[in-house]
Amino acid sequence: RKKYFERKEADQNDTLESNLRKLKPLPNSQDKKRQSNARRNVNRKDQNAQRTQLLQLAMDWNCIDVAKELILENSLDNILNKEHTFIYALTKDLPTFVYEFLKLGIDPSKIFFPNDEFFRGTNRYKKFIGDLYTDAAVNSNTTHLRWFVESDSDISEKHIQRTDDLNAVISVLIGDYMSKLYFDSDRKEMKYRSLWGLNKEDAEQNAIPVEIVTDDDDLFDRENRQKVEDYVMRDLFLWSILMYHVDLAKVFLSYLKYRICAALIATKILKEYHRKATHGELKDSYMKNADYFQQYAIDCVTQCEKNDPDQACQIILQRIELYGNVTCLQVAADAHDKLFIATPCCVQAMNNIWFDKIYP
Repeated sequence: RKKYFERKEADQNDTLESNLRKLKPLPNSQDKKRQSNARRNVNRKDQNAQRTQLLQLAMDWNCIDVAKELILENSLDNILNKEHTFIYALTKDLPTFVYEFLKLGIDPSKIFFPNDEFFRGTNRYKKFIGDLYTDAAVNSNTTHLRWFVESDSDISEKHIQRTDDLNAVISVLIGDYMSKLYFDSDRKEMKYRSLWGLNKEDAEQNAIPVEIVTDDDDLFDRENRQKVEDYVMRDLFLWSILMYHVDLAKVFLSYLKYRICAALIATKILKEYHRKATHGELKDSYMKNADYFQQYAIDCVTQCEKNDPDQACQIILQRIELYGNVTCLQVAADAHDKLFIATPCCVQAMNNIWFDKIYP
């Protein structure tokens, strides 16, 4: 009897639902359009999920042509989780994919400094160091980075977990004449720069009279955005050199400001790696790539000299805030980049210093 009543109740519910469906009005054009858009969005998400999986496979096989033609199709909208994809391309040393992502509009500053972390955060490099300076990467056999990481113990595995660790590595590789590059917060950076009198010096170095016709707030926001973009490209370039991802470094070098100084810093790091390496192809490749970056710097300064010899001398002697207030001549001399120092521009700059025509 219980089953009978349950079956009867179910039949009544079915009858009621059927009657309601009959009484329900037909969907109008807006409802049809809304339903069509919903189905289209679901299909698009499924397609993008499938494209993302195919892109992952293409990156694993390093097939950029297939990815460009069949997956990306000149748009980042075709992939899900762009942040993860970009970081994966970085850590797997895929320069062609990284270049394509940058060309299509990926902004690394929004990936590594989200939610205005650069100016408002108290640990701005947490994500950058956590994602890129992993223990496996730092202790990899394809780079001599671990030889320059300070450690309190005798254990062979080294770690880079804080900005202080990164600053210590850069100081050992480049020299203590370079100011700190990495800070946990904007407040700490400003305090450090004020303590060493760098803010006033930078203002004098970079003082260029420009007529500005714009809103002050817009100008401030634009300058801040540009600063973050400059910093993240510098950091990615230095990371790629430290990890010995040379082709990646060449990609980031094309996006950098002050490329001459950046290239000379690369030669200094690679020559330090060469000095630590004992033998083999890795040691030879260090010097080969150091020579490449030195020649890159020579080509740049030669072109500058053709355009304006006096300005080229100023470039050689200008203290560059982005790279710890070093000069190109300082880094080149410390790295023993004799070919660069022998360029007419550098010779003229040193003559000017010697005869007190300009101050270094």
